[in-house]
Amino acid sequence: MALEATGNALAIARVLEPHVARVVVAARKELRAITEAKVKTDRRDARTLARLLAAGLLNGCWLPDEQTRSLRRRLARRAQLVRQRTRCKNEVHAALMRNLKGRPPMTDAFGKRGRRWLAALELPGDERQTVEGCLRQIDLLDREVAILEREVAQAALASAEIKRLMTVPGVSLMTAATFHRQRRRHSPRPHFAQARQLPRTGP
Repeated sequence: MALEATGNALAIARVLEPHVARVVVAARKELRAITEAKVKTDRRDARTLARLLAAGLLNGCWLPDEQTRSLRRRLARRAQLVRQRTRCKNEVHAALMRNLKGRPPMTDAFGKRGRRWLAALELPGDERQTVEGCLRQIDLLDREVAILEREVAQAALASAEIKRLMTVPGVSLMTAATFHRQRRRHSPRPHFAQARQLPRTGP
């Protein structure tokens, strides 16, 4: 059985696997006969998928196991939370700029010293509410990110591949887990493309 790769194709494939000999989730690049068709209906697309599969023209994409899927979801969630936290910090800096407060005299405006400095600033009432609201959001996001990082660490340290990546100088646990999440077992080429970005370990 063949499926077109969509957001929920992997979940559908897991349901179908016990009932058929093989499930192939076809990547978009393999389905030009469907994506470039002038007339598109579900019936026509299904018929085209079946013909391509019968002709042996669908290799399909790699389907990760549940452990890898869980790690990917956690890393994706963490990335979203980090982006939200960054937006909150940028909003604080924008409020300071609007009120001519200049750059903070410390490296981390959101640490203990930085927060004392922020609390001592004279700001209009609405801007003070903005800063304090952003700080509360940052605190919440910090806690959520910490929870996810603990869960990612537990899953990552059970992976021999991730631990091997962490032996490369400059590669942290989160970097190794993210690299591991983005790998594609059916083709080695993405490994080479990403490996060029890692620090060298020898001359």
